[in-house]
Amino acid sequence: MKICISFFLILAITVGFLAGCWSAKPTDQSLNKSTVVGQTNSLDDDLFALFNNLQTTKQTNNLKLLNNYLFESLALHDSADISMTAQILQALREGRTNELINVLEGNLNSAIMAFGSDYRNVDRSKRDKGELKSLQFAYNYRTKFPHDDPKWESRITNAFKLLDENAK
Repeated sequence: MKICISFFLILAITVGFLAGCWSAKPTDQSLNKSTVVGQTNSLDDDLFALFNNLQTTKQTNNLKLLNNYLFESLALHDSADISMTAQILQALREGRTNELINVLEGNLNSAIMAFGSDYRNVDRSKRDKGELKSLQFAYNYRTKFPHDDPKWESRITNAFKLLDENAK
């Protein structure tokens, strides 16, 4: 069970960023900015620029590959989300809260490290300081509820340094 949960946590983290980028999926096999509901960001703009370039230059094979990749990634994320949610609910109903807390603490550590690494690779001109709100929330949580993991502590601390760097 722990291996299964860990696998889906890693899987969810790997493709999780797509969920933040899309608040709705196109209903057909073509990507269209007007079909996306909600606020867009620089990632959306870059994706739509790529999509429009492929469409304008009539690179239909590459356009199809891009669409396939996006929909497969979204389906993979949805599958991981379904599995994770069902497993969390089952663990809660079975009273395995300590086990669940440890899994979620590990998930938070992984997400903090991944965000820190990914955010540093985003071009400074495209960084959205609003994205740091989740990191600030995690920092506040970690201050209140420490979860020491010496193996990852330096990477987590390094990610939290983004808060100080962007305050300047």
